[in-house]
Amino acid sequence: MSNPAKRLIEPYYKGTNKLLVYDIGWFEQLSEFINVEPIREGDKVMIGMLSTLGIERGKPFTPDAKTTRALEAAITDAYRIMQDGWTTPGKALTAWWPDRQWMDMNPEMAKRVGEAWSFTTADAVWTYDRAITPFFWANYLPKKLGGEQLYLMGLRDVSGVPLSGSLSYRLRVPADVPVDKFWSVIVYSQKTNSFVPNTQDRIGLSSYDKSKLKANADGSIDLYLGSEAPSGFLGNWLPSAGQDFFVIFRFYGPAKSVYEKTWKPPDIERVQ
Repeated sequence: MSNPAKRLIEPYYKGTNKLLVYDIGWFEQLSEFINVEPIREGDKVMIGMLSTLGIERGKPFTPDAKTTRALEAAITDAYRIMQDGWTTPGKALTAWWPDRQWMDMNPEMAKRVGEAWSFTTADAVWTYDRAITPFFWANYLPKKLGGEQLYLMGLRDVSGVPLSGSLSYRLRVPADVPVDKFWSVIVYSQKTNSFVPNTQDRIGLSSYDKSKLKANADGSIDLYLGSEAPSGFLGNWLPSAGQDFFVIFRFYGPAKSVYEKTWKPPDIERVQ
């Protein structure tokens, strides 16, 4: 019996879209998932309820036109609810420094995280908190966040206005960011919560890029975010490709001064 010839496909530089969709396709993916993955004990109640929508293990998902319209309206509402929870200060996020726009997880939400981000406590399963705090905008999480990293979210400029993909901004990174490993700044789409594809093929910059970045006389570095870079600063630019965006400022090996909040970076400033 002959073996069929193997065909290897090189995925490098071949685009593929693995982002969540917020239409009937979401329910189609859910049905496929339920049909191929093991069912956990804690999921059985929800999966039983999904059968009322026509999503059931061992059966095809074939909604009629009326059901499709209802489900698409529901997923649209769900997206709006989660987007509101993630972007409204005091819900998923609160200010890390009282006089800055940089945000971190709301401490009240953090109390409910549970084991491995389950948001399961002795009293409840906190499904809304679980959705808006990490999983709507951060699909892949470490098992446990420790003292070796801190991620701060920048959704607004120094005036408190949400960052717009049609405008340009500057983030002045101080010369001596107090980390013993490295820092990085990454731009994400506010719509998809993923990287922003762009002509520069660049989604982030870090202290590892220092030798390629233009620095100021005092050693600080101006990173430009958004619609365009000033003349001569193309290498310091993180494009938004016209998409409204947010920024994550990542600190790896942050010093006590970061956690004790005695050190603080500037806010993002609009320059155009």
